[in-house]
Amino acid sequence: MSFGCGSCNLCCKLLEIRDLQKPARMWCWHALRPHGGCAIHGEGKPEVCARWECLWLESQCRVDPNDRMRWELRPNNSHVVFGPRDQEDETLLYVHVDPAYPTAWQAPEIQFQMELIRRRGGKIEVIIGETRQEFGPIYAESEA
Repeated sequence: MSFGCGSCNLCCKLLEIRDLQKPARMWCWHALRPHGGCAIHGEGKPEVCARWECLWLESQCRVDPNDRMRWELRPNNSHVVFGPRDQEDETLLYVHVDPAYPTAWQAPEIQFQMELIRRRGGKIEVIIGETRQEFGPIYAESEA
């Protein structure tokens, strides 16, 4: 089964897109609002955007439905974008929170997902506007 972004385009607001000289926390001029999508989705869409998948979208293609992130975690539902990973440290995942919903990342389902990532050895950096908060991996007591 293949998924697309559909009506979700929160990444178009929260992420910096250097190829377009678009700063973070500002809507991309190609973003279709309020219903989502991209005005240049087909031909002409920047390669960086065409290749991009948040963790939620990436998870929807997993064979085992239990490995897919729940619908509530989709960025336009949760106000949180899981991704991208750091280019120099693949264990570091950036979690971007819509500044209009600064506590969205504290929702139980978001916290649960972040804990899963950290228990697998991942690191997380939560970004809300100019504020950044880092969380390291969680190791079992026998590993500590």
